[in-house]
Amino acid sequence: TYTAGDIFYTHKGEQVTWVIEETVRKVFFIHDPDAEEMAA
Repeated sequence: TYTAGDIFYTHKGEQVTWVIEETVRKVFFIHDPDAEEMAA
């Protein structure tokens, strides 16, 4: 269970599904397709 301020990441190509149980007010993400550490 995630709460306000939590962080998570996924690996390049990973597919995820989650269920939203409460209203989400803000979402912030960074996408860097050229990052070497994420390409492995």
